[in-house]
Amino acid sequence: MPAPPSFARRSRWPVTLVSLGLLVLPLVLTPLCVALAILATLCWQGVHGARPVAPDAGTLTLMALGGYAVAVWISIGLAWRWSARLGHPGEVFAFRRPTVLDVTIVLVGFLAAWYAAPVIHHWAQSLVGVRPGRGSFAPPAWTTALVVISTIVTAPLGEEVLFRGLLVFWLRRLGWPSIVIWLVGSLVFAAIHLPTAGPAWSITIFCFGGMLLAIRLWRGSLTPCWLIHLLFNLRTIPANAVLLVGLLPG
Repeated sequence: MPAPPSFARRSRWPVTLVSLGLLVLPLVLTPLCVALAILATLCWQGVHGARPVAPDAGTLTLMALGGYAVAVWISIGLAWRWSARLGHPGEVFAFRRPTVLDVTIVLVGFLAAWYAAPVIHHWAQSLVGVRPGRGSFAPPAWTTALVVISTIVTAPLGEEVLFRGLLVFWLRRLGWPSIVIWLVGSLVFAAIHLPTAGPAWSITIFCFGGMLLAIRLWRGSLTPCWLIHLLFNLRTIPANAVLLVGLLPG
């Protein structure tokens, strides 16, 4: 009796197409959500007799943060349903109980990211010719809450599931070696930050994502990656909130 076909052979194109779709879904849905919100706002203004006014940069940023959060959670839900149908939810949502070694990795990885990211970012800014900006005022509580929802609650969990869970699962089933998975995963993770964060921060994100992906491949768990990502994003709350307030009209 012939051996059953491999997972990669049986599911190559479905896995490829669905995985790619889930990875790009936040990028596709976020602009759509923002566009629909703008259209609804303009229609509401017209119905109530007001002169339609396009949103300012600050409002667009608020919409983008909200749209991103919604799109990522939709992607997580679809990734769970799709992986469960394939019988491999534990590989896409590869969260394991942390060991003592995992906790040590989290502490070392966070400290490495904490001190290395500003240095890499400064070097990348000089490389691409960008001058760093500065903020000097305290953001209101509601702005900080929005940043927390999008960058602390949603981004660490969603990006780990999609880029260190789903993408690794798919590339492994296609038979790619770990070094190629690491390179492709790091590049893709950096690329999705390029449109909104610019080239300098994308270079920094490539290094940060590369560290997380190396830990994922080594430990076989998303837990230490998620914890490092969460702690790293916590340090960005004041800067992101100040930036958002700076875009809002006075």
